[in-house]
Amino acid sequence: IRGGDPSEFLALADEFLDADQPKQARLLLEKAIFFNQSDASLAVKLAVASRRDPETRERSSLLFREAENLSGTEGPAGDPIFLQEFAEVLLEAAQPPAAEPRLGAAIRAFPAEQKKETAAAMRRLAGIWKEQNRNAEAADSLLQRADSLDPR
Repeated sequence: IRGGDPSEFLALADEFLDADQPKQARLLLEKAIFFNQSDASLAVKLAVASRRDPETRERSSLLFREAENLSGTEGPAGDPIFLQEFAEVLLEAAQPPAAEPRLGAAIRAFPAEQKKETAAAMRRLAGIWKEQNRNAEAADSLLQRADSLDPR
């Protein structure tokens, strides 16, 4: 792609990510960002692709923060996949208090038909609470809800 509308870049990046080719998605989005530096949707998708790409995984934290700042909470950074991936970045950086609200927002943002993804986010949040010996009843309730959405 030599140029084009940000939506075209996003659609192609989604195809790469769906095909488990995060490096190709990341490279494409880096080019797209170069030409569309203020596009929050591109920044959000670049952060996700960078986290999934083993070559850039460790450096993706900054991209998540930049995308969230560019987007604001009501913009593309409210995407449940972005929120869930950002929460994982924060957990890897030993920042569970910052990850919890993002997981909660991801749980609320997933569409009803994405039961498996919603259940995974619920299980992750409940796991954080159990690890920290907090909110035991809420964690158990969340696990029950997750099991009702996606029985293992």
